[in-house]
Amino acid sequence: MGFNMDIVSESANKIQLLIKGFKSPSHLESIRVSIEKGRWTIKVIELYDISGQKTTFYLEDIQRDITIKDDLFNFKVPIGVQVMEE
Repeated sequence: MGFNMDIVSESANKIQLLIKGFKSPSHLESIRVSIEKGRWTIKVIELYDISGQKTTFYLEDIQRDITIKDDLFNFKVPIGVQVMEE
């Protein structure tokens, strides 16, 4: 799997998971994920990098089982940008 995951706290409405032990090369030290019980929705993601920096993402207004139009994912190259393919 390439990482370890543990439950680090649990309350009546929330579970926090800690993910760490990423294989090299990785700039991440750990990831903490807060999940809402019942709906099992991710509410917060915290990324901790190897230099000690923390980046936090708060997820709100999550909608499930909605229809998304295919054209939402059409990539349009901005003027003046060159796309490089590997």
